[in-house]
Amino acid sequence: MAKGGDQLLAFRTLIKAEAKRGAWTFAAEMQDSRSYLGDAGTAYSTSWVNPADLLQAYAEVKIKDLPGQTTTSVQMGRMTLDIGSRRQVERVEFANVIYNYTGVHVRSRTPGGAQWHALYVVPVTRLPADRTALSDNDISGDEEATNRKHWGLHYIRPDSFTALAPGLTAELFVYGLDERDAKDNPTPNRHYTTPGFRVSRAPKTDQWDLDVEGAWRYGTRRNTSNASDLRDLKVRAWTLHAHLGRTLDMKWQPRLVLDYDYASGDKNPTDGRYDQYERLFGSRRTD
Repeated sequence: MAKGGDQLLAFRTLIKAEAKRGAWTFAAEMQDSRSYLGDAGTAYSTSWVNPADLLQAYAEVKIKDLPGQTTTSVQMGRMTLDIGSRRQVERVEFANVIYNYTGVHVRSRTPGGAQWHALYVVPVTRLPADRTALSDNDISGDEEATNRKHWGLHYIRPDSFTALAPGLTAELFVYGLDERDAKDNPTPNRHYTTPGFRVSRAPKTDQWDLDVEGAWRYGTRRNTSNASDLRDLKVRAWTLHAHLGRTLDMKWQPRLVLDYDYASGDKNPTDGRYDQYERLFGSRRTD
């Protein structure tokens, strides 16, 4: 059992600049995440430290007056992503270092508020990664993990069940991950497809609110990231989040919530299957 204590003083500085010209937007955002006061026992990681790096650098063009009066934007370059409940893909704000990606993100919105999201990106590997460099706040440019591809389609429609209850938003989505080993980035060679759904109603005084989201994952992966591990395991995993709440009509507006979360686990590590549901690009802190 470990003894003693630890401390860490963390700073995160974000600076963003945008330039607009007609239908085009050009943006760049710098992220500077540092830590101090750690010692030999501090658990340093790239979730805490990533000094002076480019978080976002993209061009975005808006295309109007498409069929159905839909407005579409196409974002290209290095970016952060926030979609829906943020359980599937999120600009992770709780960690001191924000996740980012490089690729294309297409967003469409109808006059009624419905949204389509389509993305094809590669995650950005945060560097440096070794403990000594992290403890010294060394600067090293982040690099795109081109051996890992993340894609998705996500549809969001407000007021989907007006006959049943007003204010219900329905979502359908499918996300995928395809990765292979690289010389400096070994992986479990995951090939996942994750379809899912969500039905939600935002909290409002003196009204019931709810959020039900489920996802099922199938595909293959190796048991480890070791290059000598060549056995593909069948992946079958799922997760469910559900809560029902009510905000009371009182001056301090207390909200009562009944919450349930489930994620499947791997019951038998020798059966040739991998049943553990991995969060991947969504934050555990969302819920």
